[in-house]
This record gives sequence, C-alpha cells and structure tokens, in this order.
Amino acid sequence: MTYFEEALAFVMEKEGGNRKKGGFTDDKDDAGGKTKYGISEKAHPEVDIKKLTRKQAEDIYLEKYWLGNNCHKMPHAVGFFLFDTSVNLGNGQAGEILQRVVDADVDGKIGDKTIAAAQMIEVETVLKEFYEMRVKFYEDIAEKRNNHKYLNGWLNRASDCFEEAEKLVEVE
Repeated sequence: MTYFEEALAFVMEKEGGNRKKGGFTDDKDDAGGKTKYGISEKAHPEVDIKKLTRKQAEDIYLEKYWLGNNCHKMPHAVGFFLFDTSVNLGNGQAGEILQRVVDADVDGKIGDKTIAAAQMIEVETVLKEFYEMRVKFYEDIAEKRNNHKYLNGWLNRASDCFEEAEKLVEVE
C-alpha cells in the first residue's frame, strides 16, 4: 500500500457519510453544504455531488489534497496528518497551521520552504504541535460560530489521526 493509499483509507473511513444514501449527506448545519465521500459542494462547486462516484472522490483527494498540498514530499507521518487536516479544513487552513508549527512564512501554500522547514524538525515534535494547533482551531471555530454540534467529532477525528500518524513515525 502506498503512503497515499494509507492516508486515503483513513480519510474515507472518516468521510463515509450516510452509507444508506451512498455516502451522501445534506446537513443544514454543515457549512460545506451537500457532501459525498467528504467532497463538499462548497469546496467543489464544479462537481455534481449527488452523482459523484467513490473513484472520482479518490481522484479529487489525490490531485487537490495529497499532491496539491505536497503531502508526498513530507515525512510520511507529517504528510498523513497534513492530508487529513487538508481534507477537513481545506488546503489553505491546513497549510497555515503547519507553517506556524515549523516557523515558515504563513501563506497557506505548502512549497519548498515549508517542506524544508518541516524536514528540519523532529517528526514527533511537528505532529504534536500540529495536533495541538488543529484542536485549538476546532475549539475556536465552535466558539466563534456558537455551534458545538460537530466539536466532539472533530476532536475525535484529530485524535484518531494523530494516533495513526504516530504509528507511522515508528516505521519511518
């Protein structure tokens, strides 16, 4: 299994949606709008969400989130955590959080300088701080929107992702 396939399996488990409706959800409280396999109408207005196939979703994940945020150029565990964070928060927000962690210029775009900075810091340190900042982001969003409906789910997902990423550090 490739690094991407490992990360994708984790994301697809978390982004399964309503299995009775083929992964489709339309929660009025979800800012992303209609969603299928974690691909939201808001983030992907060009996609017919109701007709989206799992393969099409996987292709979007590869192109936009994995390659689009250079997850493949990161240490394996960091790339895994960055990918899931990108899927859940968007590339820009995930990139900004990682850039704050590695003390790179914060523009939300993961390029050569951010990659080099991430490679200079111990992977465990990057993961721990990235996880803590992701949790803080979720808590801030829940407070700002005065909506805690999703907070426990977000926190559980971040924790699960952190645990999986930590396992990957051991095999690097």
